[in-house]
Amino acid sequence: METILVLDRVSKRFGGLQAVDDVFLEVNAGQILGIIGPNGAGKSTLFNIICGIYHPDKGRISFKEKFIKKLMPHQICRMGIGRTFQISEVFESLTALESVTLAASLHLPLKEARRQAYTILDQFGLADKAELRCESLTPVDIKLIELSKALATSPEVILLDEVMTSLSRVEAEPLLNIIKNLPHEGITPIIVEHSMHIIQDCCQRVIVLNFGRLIADGTSDEVLSDRTVIDSYLGVKPTCL
Repeated sequence: METILVLDRVSKRFGGLQAVDDVFLEVNAGQILGIIGPNGAGKSTLFNIICGIYHPDKGRISFKEKFIKKLMPHQICRMGIGRTFQISEVFESLTALESVTLAASLHLPLKEARRQAYTILDQFGLADKAELRCESLTPVDIKLIELSKALATSPEVILLDEVMTSLSRVEAEPLLNIIKNLPHEGITPIIVEHSMHIIQDCCQRVIVLNFGRLIADGTSDEVLSDRTVIDSYLGVKPTCL
């Protein structure tokens, strides 16, 4: 399996807080990777390092064998790494179509960007809401818009930061199905989630962060049965969810 993204002994400190501590990670193309860990474990910081919001203090990052450690977020996005955020970032006064078109215009002329944006919205069942302002959309719609925007940048790797948080299982199902299908479209998802049923359902591989350090790496069954993971994060061995 081809390695598409490598974090080589990456560290990041904020004052007295070691947010990410000597993390080595190889991400395989086409494999859905889950990242779990307690609040403050460094998961979002790791995403911010990958996409260029933060530069690591130590270590190297390569994407498709090109070093990206010192690049800006827009440069990394153009190279093929997209992301969503824990708190959905939408312009409430823009329509759903305008929001996704704006993301697609990163790499396409406006007319083509609009066409691609509408195609994505249609795939997600939002074509009938394309001309509605984001301020009038439901929380589930906003989550879909957030994912649509990230996909409109034509990523090869997509970082999904708790994109299904606060949704019920029924509400999360359309998003989950979209994410599970992404590898068939040539997109490698990396998912940060607290919901173990989501991790177990869609992730072929799971890593666990705690106090910025990578403490486990394996299948979901292996990781969720690991005594260190249970003690530091889960509290009890989870049953099949």
